[in-house]
Amino acid sequence: MADTERTEGPGEGLWSKLRRRNVVQWGLAYVAAGWGLLQGLGYVGSAFHWPDQLQRVAILLFVVGLPIALLIAWYHGDRGDQRVTAAELTIITLLLLLGGVLLWRYQRVIETSFVAIPSPAQPRPGVDTPGAVAADKSIAVLPFVNLSSDVEQEYFSDGVTEEILNLLADVEGLRVISRTSSFSFRGEQVDLPTIARKLAVAYVVEGSVRKAGDRVRVTAQLVDVAADAQLWSQTYERKLDDVFAIQSDVAEHIVRSLKIAMGADELATLGRRPTRDIDAWQQFLQAREHVRNRKSPADLTEALAHVDAALARDPGFARAHSLRAVVLMLMPSWSRQAASLETESSRSMAPGELQSKEAQWVEAQAAADRALQLEPKLGEPYLVRALYAQRQNRYGDAERDFRNAIARAPGNPDAHNWYGQFLLAAGYCAKGFAEVQRAAEIDPLSPLISWAAAYAGLMVGRYDLIEQSSARSRENGWTGWQATAIPGGAALVRGDLDQAERIMMQALPQREREIRMSIAAVRHRKIDAPTRAMLAQLGPYGPPGLGRFAVESQAGDVDAALATIAGTVDPDSLLAADGSGGPARPPRGEGPGTVLKADWWFPPAAAMRRDPRFARFVRDIGLVKFWRANGWPDLCAPADDGVQCR
Repeated sequence: MADTERTEGPGEGLWSKLRRRNVVQWGLAYVAAGWGLLQGLGYVGSAFHWPDQLQRVAILLFVVGLPIALLIAWYHGDRGDQRVTAAELTIITLLLLLGGVLLWRYQRVIETSFVAIPSPAQPRPGVDTPGAVAADKSIAVLPFVNLSSDVEQEYFSDGVTEEILNLLADVEGLRVISRTSSFSFRGEQVDLPTIARKLAVAYVVEGSVRKAGDRVRVTAQLVDVAADAQLWSQTYERKLDDVFAIQSDVAEHIVRSLKIAMGADELATLGRRPTRDIDAWQQFLQAREHVRNRKSPADLTEALAHVDAALARDPGFARAHSLRAVVLMLMPSWSRQAASLETESSRSMAPGELQSKEAQWVEAQAAADRALQLEPKLGEPYLVRALYAQRQNRYGDAERDFRNAIARAPGNPDAHNWYGQFLLAAGYCAKGFAEVQRAAEIDPLSPLISWAAAYAGLMVGRYDLIEQSSARSRENGWTGWQATAIPGGAALVRGDLDQAERIMMQALPQREREIRMSIAAVRHRKIDAPTRAMLAQLGPYGPPGLGRFAVESQAGDVDAALATIAGTVDPDSLLAADGSGGPARPPRGEGPGTVLKADWWFPPAAAMRRDPRFARFVRDIGLVKFWRANGWPDLCAPADDGVQCR
């Protein structure tokens, strides 16, 4: 026994013990073997395109396994046996491999349990990380550089870029970032990894365009940002008339490089020529450029002139008819610049102004209908029709056309955003929130969509998103008061009235008096005579200091809140008891406009919603009929022969 046992001598140091038990040798051997294994795994994984998670799991197991290996060495050294049997080695190896596979397979579950990983509807903190981890098939098309001698030809290079982007957006299984976000990096010295992180994409397309006379030279390349590798590149030098073929070829090569299978319809879309007149195409691009960069009504007037010139050359140019519909739809809201904080529904318009605006809307519908006659697969005309139907309170028609627009143009962020706003106003808060968040995923750097996402978050109580989305909106150039005020609305809903007051006055310093009186009424749950007189001068909807309804509903004055919403609808437009009449419309003198308001569905308005008079109101404006046909909203359900809301 004494021959096989090893005993420790008196005063033996720790280092001597470690050496005698061969712990140091085991540790060095483990590090050397592990390092070699990791290097081999990295080489093989790169060759076979294994997931990056596997390499990270292997590194984690290597670190965790080191103290285990040293403990085994100490144990066997104490027993006088530094050898590991074949059975023990096999068991250890199998356990490590099994642990690695399980950790890789259930990594998402583990991370979700211990680290709060935001979903696409719950982005990571920070204004410059709007998306979650980039999806495998996600791409941004950066603005192609204009290398033409004439700087005015930038509209053409932008047109080439946008057409490639639009073609890719029609491919199922590929997430394409919208033009607004992709073009926001124009002129900035930003590296591709930063752009990819900000947009949450895995791939980037970049290139250049040189146009000279009747010749065009286009260079394009597809970059895998994480691998810092060029997957595909091509230079085209052709006649100007071949620009459509170039755009289609670029899109098809990108899709094939990403190994995305395309159906026959998608291939046909890639090869479709929008017009056979290149001059009409250039007029169309200039019109679209004016619409994209509009800063005044004059830009829309200029856009209309260009699009009409395009249609004069090619009357069958469907996309030009569609763009004409958009321009005419936008003109009424830009024809009279807002000179104050009054809402459109808080003032009356002169008869001539009403007639002019309505004529433009009617003409826009005619242009949209013509576009669909020529090309039924376009999505943009359906969006114009949906907004017109919403404006006329034809809820069913609006719902159908919004769905048609999104089905035909799923990559259009405006379609998702506007449809989401319609759903929110109609009481479908969760569905509306999802649509607006989808818009924010497609266009993460749009300041308008960012504050719309904050507003949608307020509707469903997602306070974690409100400050982040509001900050992103301000960061990306939104100068309106909305993005600053929405966090104040969140504080108001949570009951933090002091913070709400501070934020609201920061957003609207010129309304300090109205805000202080409004918050005081909410705080004391009472609207005194001076406050009521002040509220009478405000529009019906808006935050405290701008609208009556928010103050009345949050102060608990149900009668006043119901009177306010009833005053926004012409009583002669309500449905009769037998179901005849309608659709609802605003009071006479205000012109057509939606009567649905998302304000009704905020949490503080619960007491008003529970009142039987509210149930009768939503019935009379045709909303209950719409719910019966399309599903019940979040906060209302059928009760007896009517409806009950909460």
